[in-house]
Amino acid sequence: MKQLNVEKDGEASMKMNNSPIQMEWFYNLKGEKTKFNWFLLEIALEYYSRINASSELKAYRKQYSNKEIALYCTYYARRAKANLLKYVKRQRKYLYTYEEYIKDFYPHHTAEQNEALSKVGNET
Repeated sequence: MKQLNVEKDGEASMKMNNSPIQMEWFYNLKGEKTKFNWFLLEIALEYYSRINASSELKAYRKQYSNKEIALYCTYYARRAKANLLKYVKRQRKYLYTYEEYIKDFYPHHTAEQNEALSKVGNET
């Protein structure tokens, strides 16, 4: 799924096969290439792959393009940043999916649709 390539100048870059999620959505400047932003990218990639593997989200995948799903996963990972920091700093015992984030991104979804996305998110 993911392949790490080392370029001539020694910079590592990630080639994500079968995923429209872009590294640049998490950092544009060299100084933004932090482990935490990389972690957020990994969360978005994992959420994206679980959404694509979920039998419960078949209708969701038909409704949205891969790019739209990737944008949602990126939004979710970036929005969850503050909560992830609390978890990493051990200020929060569990990490779980916030339906509020799903509702904000998909205000027209039913509660059932949001629950299905939340369930997959909690597995991430």
